[in-house]
Amino acid sequence: MQEIRHGAPLCAFHAALARKNVKIGFLGGSITAGSRNVGGNPDNWPSFFMGALTEKYPNVLWESYNAGIGGTGSLSGLMRAEKEVVAPKCDVVFVEYAVNDYFEEKEPYRRAREGLVRKLRKAGIDVVFLYTFRTEMHADMAAGRMPRIIEEMETLAKHYGVGSVWAGLHAYRAVCAGRLTWEQWLPASGGTLHPEAAGSALYAEAAVRFLAEEIGREGGAKLPQPAPLDEKNYENISPVPRENWSVAPPWRIVRELKYPWFDTAVFTAADGAAMQVRFTGRMIAAHIDFGKRHGVLRYRIDGGNERVFEGPRYDWVPDADWCIPVLLADDLDRGEHTLELSTHFIDMPQCKGSECAIYTFMSVK
Repeated sequence: MQEIRHGAPLCAFHAALARKNVKIGFLGGSITAGSRNVGGNPDNWPSFFMGALTEKYPNVLWESYNAGIGGTGSLSGLMRAEKEVVAPKCDVVFVEYAVNDYFEEKEPYRRAREGLVRKLRKAGIDVVFLYTFRTEMHADMAAGRMPRIIEEMETLAKHYGVGSVWAGLHAYRAVCAGRLTWEQWLPASGGTLHPEAAGSALYAEAAVRFLAEEIGREGGAKLPQPAPLDEKNYENISPVPRENWSVAPPWRIVRELKYPWFDTAVFTAADGAAMQVRFTGRMIAAHIDFGKRHGVLRYRIDGGNERVFEGPRYDWVPDADWCIPVLLADDLDRGEHTLELSTHFIDMPQCKGSECAIYTFMSVK
């Protein structure tokens, strides 16, 4: 099993390096996120990574654009990529979603991952996959096998000439070699998932080695975009205009101060509050603020059967302030549709209210 696998040369990265000003973006979950405000940790691997690059290459100005959010997968990264890493004109983006995509619905999240790669490549941004670790991967790794989610992501990566860093394997091998203990690697979650400083530094070590080797390679011409693996990937996802939302009391529009990725949210605390959203496309998703105070969502598409989103209401879920995506519908007919949505308090474990805050709806045409 390889810790480092290079794909096609990182053309944008090499061009930026020649200018001595490199912009690096990061998309991922809590292991990548850089602030506790978004479910991350200041002692994350991107901070060690950028520090090491600054020390190793002092004649280059390195810029960091960390758009990780704890507890989110590739759908969240895709929905925010345009603003967070495309608009700032990042040269290379590290994508860390193997951990949080592990249990997600296979087909929609495969479409999200491929859509993300295609969107970034179309914008002229180099992409690198970075895989960390969760304990569900251990049995495969100990037996010398690649976990299913990493195998899937490697298939996608090789199709698009994307390189990868298996940072989790690097850290696991360090433990097996006696360099540090399991507890030193993953102390924050009882040895299952979240590293602190020592583990994050190991992840960064692997990523630095990848870029150092890349710097030693020659740049090349930009590869053409290959045919998609899945024609229904989400590359063309775009926001549903706010004027298509029927926002009226008891809903109100509030300025968003917690998250830099959104300017405003549509909010209500009224039990049973409803709205309609008109959209065009075969898929629709929302980015919402979630927690135990937030209501259960009931919704229909074009007057069809009622669907329900209860949300993940585990013990560790906060009362509010967890920004997550919700896939509401996929594989619809290509055309115009109407979403009817309402929020409700339900007498069930871990439901403490009927609040609802929606930042954006997005659809794939």
